[in-house]
Amino acid sequence: MMTGSIISQATASSIARIRRRPDWEMRLKGWIDRAQNERFVPGKCDCLLAMGDAVREMTDADPCARYRGQYADLEDGIKMVMRLTGVPYFVGAVSAELVMHGLEPIERNFAARGDVVMGMQRDGPTWGVVDLSGQRVVFAARDANLIWVPLSATEQAWRVGY
Repeated sequence: MMTGSIISQATASSIARIRRRPDWEMRLKGWIDRAQNERFVPGKCDCLLAMGDAVREMTDADPCARYRGQYADLEDGIKMVMRLTGVPYFVGAVSAELVMHGLEPIERNFAARGDVVMGMQRDGPTWGVVDLSGQRVVFAARDANLIWVPLSATEQAWRVGY
């Protein structure tokens, strides 16, 4: 369990974990290929929803379902996640949402292919997925559709199924 997490050990262990589909690697590759052509649009294709798309592709579970199409700018999206989770800060609110959908908080150093991670960019926190190399993370980005950063540049992680 991550140090300082707002999610208690008891709460995290009481939520059923999600399962990856048997063909999750092919599905993750397909999502990355398609996402490279997606333009960053808040509320449609931003870091949170892109991460949710990748998780949905690998597992059929969508940790961002209740946010899709519900906001048109990032500030409104941030406020919505905090309001709906009841957590007063954005990173904690997203973590709560991920745990509620069966993702298990893990130490960043244990993140592996297909896991969700959070890193900091110049605009603030961003969520992405560890790519199939297991060494890089794919993030939706305003200026480049997708960017890849080293896994070591991330701060938090969540295991996506088993």
